Amino acid sequence: MPSREASLRNLEKARANWQHPPRPWRSLGETRVIKRLVWQWFNSREPQKWSGRAVGRWLGVTHAYVQKVVKGIAADPSKMQREARFSGPATFEHLERAREETRKEGAYGRLREKVEVGGVQNWQQHGASGCANQG
Repeated sequence: MPSREASLRNLEKARANWQHPPRPWRSLGETRVIKRLVWQWFNSREPQKWSGRAVGRWLGVTHAYVQKVVKGIAADPSKMQREARFSGPATFEHLERAREETRKEGAYGRLREKVEVGGVQNWQQHGASGCANQG
């Protein structure tokens, strides 16, 4: 297995040679709504709060993505507080509208595509053959 330093050098070389950065998985609007919903869940004071995995299933993202968002929230909570003050509480209606925006952007080729292989949903950048993580 290569060393961490070698891996970081290789990643830096790859970034230097990218023609353009990879396309996102979802629209910016959907990402914002998901982050606001995770923030609301994270700040919930309910005694029997759902697990991160359950929240991920509920929002249609991986639990690792939920953990990544929580980590970012914990590092700088003022950013999400500003977003919440500006936008108000997120709802499923907001999420549905944002997903419609994602569908439209995907139809224009601005996002990576979902590909189903053998009954398992994989994510693939248009024209690429490899699969990647959703987060």
